[in-house]
Amino acid sequence: MTVMTPSMRRSHIAKAGPRVLFVDDDQVIRDLAMRGLHRLGVELTLASNVHEAKEMISHVAGQWDVIVVDVRSPVPEGIEFIRWFRTNSADDQTRIVAYTADSELMDEVVLAGANAVLLKPLQWREFVRQLQLQSCVLA
Repeated sequence: MTVMTPSMRRSHIAKAGPRVLFVDDDQVIRDLAMRGLHRLGVELTLASNVHEAKEMISHVAGQWDVIVVDVRSPVPEGIEFIRWFRTNSADDQTRIVAYTADSELMDEVVLAGANAVLLKPLQWREFVRQLQLQSCVLA
């Protein structure tokens, strides 16, 4: 597994497993994702906020199979990030899995361009199942 942060070289792209960009402002959640996805052979890139994710995407566009984003990621929210990605990226292959604690936002998240929306608290098996469905790579 490769864990990339903005301070690391952006040109390093390994092709070992499914490539996932994981965007969440909560360090504990990022750490849990890193440990759990490592076991699945995922090449994981972590972003602590939407601005960091946008910067990564602008430097290494099209390099992720799946983007996972917390809808309530602050400044701006994950929904705005999803809209931005779908509007500004020529990459129509990258799938987006969003998650939220607010079930009333699910329709809005899908309309913004997410391929799947999960409710918090995340259930690990359902999360992995969505990554399998969206990346078509995980076994």
